Amino acid sequence: MKKRPSKWLKWNIGALGLLGLVVLFQEVKDSPAFEQAYANASPLKEQSTGQQKSRDPVIGEWQQSQASGSGGRQGASAHRHRQNGTSTDLNGGPPVTAV
Repeated sequence: MKKRPSKWLKWNIGALGLLGLVVLFQEVKDSPAFEQAYANASPLKEQSTGQQKSRDPVIGEWQQSQASGSGGRQGASAHRHRQNGTSTDLNGGPPVTAV
């Protein structure tokens, strides 16, 4: 009968294999060719997101309202609550009845 390898031998082989992969990927990441390819790819990503922002006018309008401090969500919910005759505290307080 053949003796089966212990489970610790299997764990050691797996750990060494993982360590080898980590070292391999680190070497590739530190290579000049990878750094050049990464630098060439980065501006393309920024350009594509910049084009997306300019295509959607609703998002642009929302971002302008957020930057100007108008608080888009607060205005709509406060208006809705005033119609009902109640207002809620934004910090989760009890409803306040309008006079």
